[in-house]
Amino acid sequence: MQADIDHFYEPALELVGNIAETIKHLAHDSVQLSLCKEQVEFVTELQELLSDIEKAPERESHLSHPLDVIHTLRRLIPDDTKVTCDIGSHAIWMSRHFRVYEPNTFLVSNGMQTLGVALPWAIAASILNPDEKIVSVGFDPSF
Repeated sequence: MQADIDHFYEPALELVGNIAETIKHLAHDSVQLSLCKEQVEFVTELQELLSDIEKAPERESHLSHPLDVIHTLRRLIPDDTKVTCDIGSHAIWMSRHFRVYEPNTFLVSNGMQTLGVALPWAIAASILNPDEKIVSVGFDPSF
C-alpha cells in the first residue's frame, strides 16, 4: 500500500512490497562496511563508555541502586519476555539501561505521562499471550 502523500508527509523514497524480500534486496545491494583504524578505535572507545555507564556507582553496602534492579531483572528473564513500564523516574532508568533484544518486548509510553499503564498493559499482553510470563514495572499509580 502506497503512502498517502500530503504537504506534511512527502517521502523521497518508498519501498512497497514484501518486507522480507525488500530487506534481502537491500542487504544484497548494500555496500560492505569498512572502517579505518581510527574509526575502529573510536567505536571501541564508545563500547567501553557504554560498559562504564552500565556499572552501578559505588555506594554504601546496605543501599541499592536502580541499575542493580535493572541488571538483575535483565539477567533473570529470557530475551523474549514482555516487560511493561509505567512513567516515572524508574522509566528513565529503564529506557536508558534495560537492554532489549527482541522486538515488541519492552512497552513504555516514552514520556507521554501515562501513569498507571504498566499493569493494564501487562494484563492485555497476558491475555494475548496466555502461555508467556509478563513483567510489569510500575509504582503506586499502577495499584
